[in-house]
Amino acid sequence: MSGTLQWNIPMWSGGDDSHTGFGGTGFRTVLTRADGTQVAAVNSRAGRASNLPAGSYTLTATGQRSNTTWPTSTRTSTAWGFDFTRPAARADVPLLNVGYSLDTDLQGLARAGKTLDLGVSAATVPGDVKANAATLQVSYDEGTTWQNANLHRRGDGRWTADLRTPRTAHSVSLRVTAQAPGGFTIEQEVISAIGLR
Repeated sequence: MSGTLQWNIPMWSGGDDSHTGFGGTGFRTVLTRADGTQVAAVNSRAGRASNLPAGSYTLTATGQRSNTTWPTSTRTSTAWGFDFTRPAARADVPLLNVGYSLDTDLQGLARAGKTLDLGVSAATVPGDVKANAATLQVSYDEGTTWQNANLHRRGDGRWTADLRTPRTAHSVSLRVTAQAPGGFTIEQEVISAIGLR
């Protein structure tokens, strides 16, 4: 049976599942076992690990891009927790994915000093396992300080949060965790995820 895991992670995505971006710099991906033992680490968004025994793993990916070219989502870090079962044939490994929804203007910006209605969702890709627990922290100073935000559960792996943004803030950074049945977890941090004007 195959014990090889390969990955190639787009660090950024657009407003739908079919739009992903591979630009940026400073990529690093690290695969660890549940006990914290490092299995693989590469300075790339793509990598592989061979001869893996069945068990629980975490795949962490980090990247950044110029804030002069891209004013939002300048740094991102995501850690996926999953169980690896050594499939007999080549198969995709489901991972929990986080999605966000927010009304913005045509430039993709929201109003500072206003309450933002942020939607958060989490489900496996591929597959249809929905998250049953989630947390949210927000930062209005590009990740220097963080504060807890209340999530209101809407069912089917979906939550909403009302974010009261300071008038002087230029962006909202997000830090989300989620869990789903089957050993799926995700921790994601996006610096300057939402631009404010």
